[in-house]
Amino acid sequence: MIEISWDKYIQSIKELAGRVKNANFEADKIIAINRGGLLIGLIFSHQLNKPLYIIDIRENKVKWLDLNRDDKVIVVDDISDRGDTLRLAENTMKEMFGLSNDNILTVTLYIRPDTGFIPDIYFEEVHDWVVFPYEIDIYRRGNS
Repeated sequence: MIEISWDKYIQSIKELAGRVKNANFEADKIIAINRGGLLIGLIFSHQLNKPLYIIDIRENKVKWLDLNRDDKVIVVDDISDRGDTLRLAENTMKEMFGLSNDNILTVTLYIRPDTGFIPDIYFEEVHDWVVFPYEIDIYRRGNS
């Protein structure tokens, strides 16, 4: 298990935002996947000076926002574990709003080596279970 401190978490997000800037993808909107992508999306929104939108994906259903087919979006989440959430978000943008691959940039802090969806940009690959700083107290209570 890897426990990520708040300092490492924030620094990792800022570094990841720098990688996105270097990718020369001029987004119109930041789309954060609720809940894991919220803080990442917030920091990206400030670092990249773009509006933040939130989508909620539960039980393979997307509660969505309004997009135009020519919008360029960055979709952020904390981890691509199996990859199901990111794949659903990307497919929904393509199918419901007609966005092309060139208009979607997927970004996560972490990926698992066996993920079914590798985002366009990620901070690092992890092999152990990741406990984010906002989960540490809950995780410890559940395992005591």
